Amino acid sequence: MKIIKPFKTLVSYFFSRHFLMYVVIGSFNTLNTAIISHILAKVLYDYPSSYLAFVISLSIGYVLNAKINFKHKIMLSEYLKFMSIYIPHFIIFATISTIALSMWNFPPFWATVTASVAGSPITYLVMRFFAFGHKKPKE
Repeated sequence: MKIIKPFKTLVSYFFSRHFLMYVVIGSFNTLNTAIISHILAKVLYDYPSSYLAFVISLSIGYVLNAKINFKHKIMLSEYLKFMSIYIPHFIIFATISTIALSMWNFPPFWATVTASVAGSPITYLVMRFFAFGHKKPKE
């Protein structure tokens, strides 16, 4: 059926080596973000420390995804694409971390972890197609 084929293709993106590596790198980066945020919160307020940690971790995430996951050279054009992909993710991150900090009274570490995980599946697909140009799963 023509309806099932696009669904199978979408599912194949999430059951791939690339997605698994993205999750591993993303987990490492979520931990980086949370630790950096925790350290910066001692000097800055909770919100700026969380946002600054997010941006620092994105740079780490780009290098890891480019080198380990997608086997690309580090290039400024790809880096800028990668960073631009995270603008919608950052909006989700900022909204959820703000809610987690102010309404749910989460500590900054757990607010950061919760917010980082929330936008990951959509961000992966956009990153895969836009930043690194992978059209079909390659295993």
